[in-house]
Amino acid sequence: MKVHSDEEASFSKDDGSTGLESGFIVAEDEIEIENVLPSFADVCMDDFEGGDDDFAGGASSSGRFGGRRARALIFGCIVLVIACLGTTFGMTSSSSKSVQAELYSRMLTKENPTKSEEEKPKEPREKPRATALAKVISRYYPDRAFDFDSKTNQYAALELLANSNKDLVPVPDKRDKGDGAYLLLQRYVLVLLYLDTDGDEWEKGKWLDGEADKLTCNWSGVTCSDGSTIDELDLYGNGLAGSLPTEIGFLTTIEKLDLDSNELTGPIPSEIGDLSALQELYLDSNELTGPIPSEIGDLSAQQNLK
Repeated sequence: MKVHSDEEASFSKDDGSTGLESGFIVAEDEIEIENVLPSFADVCMDDFEGGDDDFAGGASSSGRFGGRRARALIFGCIVLVIACLGTTFGMTSSSSKSVQAELYSRMLTKENPTKSEEEKPKEPREKPRATALAKVISRYYPDRAFDFDSKTNQYAALELLANSNKDLVPVPDKRDKGDGAYLLLQRYVLVLLYLDTDGDEWEKGKWLDGEADKLTCNWSGVTCSDGSTIDELDLYGNGLAGSLPTEIGFLTTIEKLDLDSNELTGPIPSEIGDLSALQELYLDSNELTGPIPSEIGDLSAQQNLK
């Protein structure tokens, strides 16, 4: 809003003093008083310019009446100015409120998307392979909620599987409790055995060094009569050093386990007693300690134990 002075319009009262120092024009951009009520403004100005006789009435009754008329006109013009100011401010306020309402409406639209936006299907995020594989493998642990600690060989084995060829190590369906899950489990156990027994120093058949791109049944020392599940694991005299992982008990289809003439240390895992199909077990010529677990003696299919 701009306020500026127009040409000064002076007049004299009976005592010669100036009754009105200046007139004002109030504008809002291109809106002016004369444009709002031009006829009334013109009347006011005509009376100021042509009413000298009325303003100079002296002590006569006509002069007094003329003075009253002039004062009434002045008062009317002041009221007009105030009214126009109020109208202008009202227009500005209304405009501001309209802008605020529009912004608020947009904000509500953003916070509350339309029905079509809500119904738009979201593309499922692909889970990391390691996480998906861990969920399948953890089913076989006794507590079924195994924690793959990043500092363990279990975690390292899981990462190796996750980074393997997807065709060799596919992620079984979460509802698969059969062959798909078990084939993954077999490979996991063998990778873990490799890590726990210093596989990179084996004398032959280094599974993760030259054979990682092969199917599990094609690894050195592994026999699968049906082409998928392990029947025999023969690592005789291959330089295995370290302790056997308890996960060896997950290989429930194995019939022959030959780990003779290596450098294995520590106790014999009692989980070997879970190998229900085991018929031959060879652990001689190692540095194993502790008693033979009683669970091994309970194996019904066992024929040879050395």
